[in-house]
Amino acid sequence: MSKLDNTKAGKPMENMALPEKTDRKPREPGGLKGCIWISDDFDKPMSEEELALWYESPIFPDNETHSA
Repeated sequence: MSKLDNTKAGKPMENMALPEKTDRKPREPGGLKGCIWISDDFDKPMSEEELALWYESPIFPDNETHSA
C-alpha cells in the first residue's frame, strides 16, 4: 500500500493509506435478478387513513411526552 502524508504548515496532520489496485472484474448488472420484488402498486396514492397515520401520528407513539 502506498502512503500519503497530509501536512499543514509543514507539520503532519494525518497518514492516509491509498488502496491497492486489484484484479477485480467490473460489476455486471443483474446480479440480484430474481432476488428483489416490487409490488405493482408500490407507488399508488395513500388512502386518507394512511395519510392521517403518516402526518398526524406522534413521532414516539409509546412516549408522547418525549423531549428531544
